[in-house]
Amino acid sequence: MKTVTLGNTGITVNRNGFGALPIQRISVEEAGKLLRKAYDNGIRFFDTARAYSDSEYKIGQALADVRDDIIIATKTASTTVEGFWKDLETSLSMLKTDHVDIYQFHTPSFCPKPGDGTGLYEAMLEAKAQKWLDGNYDAETKKQVKYLMDNDMKELVESFYKDLEFGTGGLRGVMGVGTNRMNIYTVGAATQGLSNYLKRNFAGEEIRVVVGHDSRNNSRMFAERVADIFASNGFTVFLFDALRPTPELSFAIRELKCQSGVVITASHNPKEYNGYKAYWSDGSQVTAPHDKNIIDEVEKITEVDQVLTGRNPQNIRALGKDFDELYLNKIYELSLSPESVKRFHDMKIVYSPMHGAGVRLVPESLKRFGFTNVQLVPEQAVIDGNFPTVESPNPEERKTMSMAIDLAK
Repeated sequence: MKTVTLGNTGITVNRNGFGALPIQRISVEEAGKLLRKAYDNGIRFFDTARAYSDSEYKIGQALADVRDDIIIATKTASTTVEGFWKDLETSLSMLKTDHVDIYQFHTPSFCPKPGDGTGLYEAMLEAKAQKWLDGNYDAETKKQVKYLMDNDMKELVESFYKDLEFGTGGLRGVMGVGTNRMNIYTVGAATQGLSNYLKRNFAGEEIRVVVGHDSRNNSRMFAERVADIFASNGFTVFLFDALRPTPELSFAIRELKCQSGVVITASHNPKEYNGYKAYWSDGSQVTAPHDKNIIDEVEKITEVDQVLTGRNPQNIRALGKDFDELYLNKIYELSLSPESVKRFHDMKIVYSPMHGAGVRLVPESLKRFGFTNVQLVPEQAVIDGNFPTVESPNPEERKTMSMAIDLAK
């Protein structure tokens, strides 16, 4: 069967689905036979509503044993918060499940919006956030979600109103709890989706991957989570022992004959952001057709328990100074005009690492080429994910480079 992604949910199902309205007109036994026949013939999406009399009950009776293998959508026609929660509780009971994959407002006379006074939009967001309180999430994450539910509805809406999208460039977003934030769970879903695609694309091969990260807050934690998930999927993982410039990850993929790599970085975004970039075997960011194929796999990861963790830690190997030496030596071989360097070796070069990973290798690389008058901006040579001397670490903005310009004068 052909597949289709359901709107912005990220849920991908077979194009043929089962609308449950007709089964309210037949017996439980007949409905059960019809539903099982649909399931046995590949139908995985079942759409119902609280208003469809006993259709939710019939789905629950017929398909409870395959709940993890199907997608259920149901609806509420309630126009009050109290009715919303009552309908949801009833639907969960009838469907014999602890969650609904897609929950909708049923033919509403108005479109609920944040802050419209009805509380319906907020109730829907709370229902989505409740999944994080009930699911297999860590205690600190649950604590933060509960705080937002009780004290900061605006931030709860921002954190859960959509899912952080895995695009052609990977992930990028504000760090925090929720489906629309960069955290170990959204990073985990992206990595499991990428892992599934690698296993499909390189079936029968030993899969090797590289993981790197920058200086941003939580980058090391995210990188270690990525490495853990790759290892748990049976891959050989090369994890840099600390932050490194992104080009070294590209080099490592090719040098170590890896099929893929991931770097945790948000480039020039403000300090509140982090990101996730996926690379292919040629050392470049993924391009067609791999980009879309990876996105398709990531969108299939809808539950935290689908992500493999905590297995095969022996598969993770550290890359340290020895690999830096190899990289720096390769860079040195690329010199286009050693004679020009000798002639102008003492020209003034001002370099700002902008509190990032470049400080580890750029000064040393310039020194090996023979430049003798390299000056670092001292305040910005301090590794710090808060980027304390700039509004955002974007060298394309003149004010960001003001310290370097002043030093160069």
